[in-house]
Amino acid sequence: MKKISPAFKYLFVTVLLAYTTNSIAEGVISISPGKIKQQVGELFTIEVLSSEVAAMDGGAFGIRFNPNVVTVHSVEVNRDVWGFSSSNGVIDNQKGRVTDIAFSSYTPAGSAVIAVVTLQALKKGRSRLTLTPSRLSPFASEADVLDMQFQKGVVRVIPAKAGI
Repeated sequence: MKKISPAFKYLFVTVLLAYTTNSIAEGVISISPGKIKQQVGELFTIEVLSSEVAAMDGGAFGIRFNPNVVTVHSVEVNRDVWGFSSSNGVIDNQKGRVTDIAFSSYTPAGSAVIAVVTLQALKKGRSRLTLTPSRLSPFASEADVLDMQFQKGVVRVIPAKAGI
């Protein structure tokens, strides 16, 4: 049986450590609440949150959804935290997406509300709420791109209760 050289072992361990170090998320971007149940016609809000972040200067993201089940009425970036520069994004209810929700500040750490999104339940069904990172303006801290973990949410729309 052939022995593995020490140089090969060192190279293997170095590559393995580099790979695992780069694949660990530096923070979490999530939707709260993660599971939502609404009746047809109801307006409701979700928060897009950052957590487990050592420091973040800002970034941009989008949201995808099923336009047959829900529609987005508005997006409001939390300017109390992200007051340096921000954009509420571009809503496209035909295609089921909001793009270019952008925010920046001076390195808030920990957990923060990034934005509040108001939606309306249109008809019975389910819609995933998928956060999508921006390629043009990634999440960053001091010019270093952060490897963020994006968590999904889901909305279940049920029929409206009959009137009394």
